[in-house]
Amino acid sequence: MRPSLEFSVKPDIVYWTGGRITTVTLTVLGCMVQTASYSVLAPFYPSVARSKGNDATQIGIVFSVYAFVGFISSPFIGRMLSSGITVKSVMLLGLALDGLFLTLMAFLSAIESSMLFFVASLVIRFVEAIGFSMCLTSYYTLISAQFPDKLQIMVPLIETVFGFGIMIGPAVGGLLYSIGGYRLPFLVFGTSSLLFAALTLILLPDEGKTGITFDDALDEEKQPPKLKIRTLLKDHRIVLDLIAVIVCCLIIGFNTSTLALWIERFDLSISMSSLIFLTYGIVYGTSSFINGLISERLELSRTSHRSFQEDCRILVLIGGVIFCSGISLLGPLPFFPIESSPWLIILGQVLMGIGNGAIYNLSYVHALKYVIARMKYAPNPATYALVACLFSTGFFFGAFMGPILGGVLFDTVGYRFASLFVFSLVVIPMLPMYPLVIRDHVRKVAQSSPDPAISRG
Repeated sequence: MRPSLEFSVKPDIVYWTGGRITTVTLTVLGCMVQTASYSVLAPFYPSVARSKGNDATQIGIVFSVYAFVGFISSPFIGRMLSSGITVKSVMLLGLALDGLFLTLMAFLSAIESSMLFFVASLVIRFVEAIGFSMCLTSYYTLISAQFPDKLQIMVPLIETVFGFGIMIGPAVGGLLYSIGGYRLPFLVFGTSSLLFAALTLILLPDEGKTGITFDDALDEEKQPPKLKIRTLLKDHRIVLDLIAVIVCCLIIGFNTSTLALWIERFDLSISMSSLIFLTYGIVYGTSSFINGLISERLELSRTSHRSFQEDCRILVLIGGVIFCSGISLLGPLPFFPIESSPWLIILGQVLMGIGNGAIYNLSYVHALKYVIARMKYAPNPATYALVACLFSTGFFFGAFMGPILGGVLFDTVGYRFASLFVFSLVVIPMLPMYPLVIRDHVRKVAQSSPDPAISRG
């Protein structure tokens, strides 16, 4: 039985210290810059690659390698952070790699050989993905460590920024391409990442100054052993949280890769097509933050149903129903006696955005709170980094497999039966969560530690 960890907080300590304000500002800006950089090549790279002689398969590989590298690198990054390497160091290295190789991408236009252009693009995106993965894990670790009592707000905030960055990247990239050609978007975004790395080096406080490390608040003799990934994977609640994240990311990858092919049958205008694709991102970002606010309000309220209030999986289960409702309207499902239409698809995108805003964010928040409250691990950077890297791995795995699965299903069984298959992928892992949450409530199994005493200002 691991000892309970108790922290004392002086009531006169100011919560929003300079270190915390700087940390959240840099984290939000960094996430914005990098997610925009990740998606900047979407509107123009395929046409340039085709002009070099690359086929659709090669272009698809260049895009999908990003998620694949993130999937295989995230566990190693988590080990780096949990082994004592500072979050700031990992974040700086990630920004430098991402910015440097994004800048190098600009000079590929000088390559005439089709195969050399493909290989160079692949290598550059490979290294970029390592940098992005390092930063993504660092952002979640920083936010979790600085705001352990406000995870329901801060994690959705990062996701809102993430979604916004994904949306503005192609828009700004397309504009820069129309102004200065192939090189300009990469030069602008690559330079921005490098400048932001320099800004982070100067402004982001060291861990000892921000209060990110909590070891000084622990009795060294009573400190529990370090958390390991295999320990997390032995707990069925954490596994179900992880599966929920993987499935949601897989569905979004499926949606991104196949929806454009499905809506070709409607011969839509560019503005209508753009509306369909923008709808999910806008609704997801908004839903993420709103679900975080609702979760925090429920946790802080005082009623006789305290065990339910502390368990944000309640909102995850509600989000699951809404998410599945959205998926069912995309095709729609084969047994629905209605025909597909652009507005029905937009409604489906809205419902998916609302549902995933709860599922993705609050599954991660629940896992992190559960590890500290129930499994009794120390709320320090090592713990936060391991949980973050596990869920980053799940995110990248789903993002990698979604487009592949979508392409295979679309070609073999068609879109409506493909949507039925992915609908089942959501329903099957969600079903065990309902009785599990009820059982935990009946047994009063703690799921979180809402006491702000776990936070040090």
